Amino acid sequence: MAAVENGRLVVASRALGLAQACLEESVNYAKDRIVLGQAIANYQLVQSKITDMSVGIEAARFLTYRLAWLRDQGVERARKEAGMAKMYAADVAMKSAIDAMQIFGAYSVSDEYPIGRYARNAKVLQIVEGNNDLQRVLIAEYELGIRKEKAKQKV
Repeated sequence: MAAVENGRLVVASRALGLAQACLEESVNYAKDRIVLGQAIANYQLVQSKITDMSVGIEAARFLTYRLAWLRDQGVERARKEAGMAKMYAADVAMKSAIDAMQIFGAYSVSDEYPIGRYARNAKVLQIVEGNNDLQRVLIAEYELGIRKEKAKQKV
């Protein structure tokens, strides 16, 4: 089962990269897209979506880095931490992709921009290595004491 933690670390890392790509594409597009004589970056709704992406990415990054650090320290079992990093990063990737689609509007499904592909890939990340609903159950079971397994050091 220790390989599961590695797989979830990989998924969390991929989700971070995808969310970051959504943010970067959205920032560039928002600065370039002119509506009613001004860049859409000047609209508060667009700014709010950019903010949500940025904060979500940073929070997911900390969870993912913590899991990577635990693995580097020789912690063999970190199921709760792996579930948290994978679930949260995948959810951030999905929300970032949806927010990017809102910013891009109809262009989000155009082959001219990668946003539609990002949204499809983000959904896959919520499913692989144990879907996010399963992760929520596992995390809750650890918090409630139903699961007692703690992170263990390699011997």
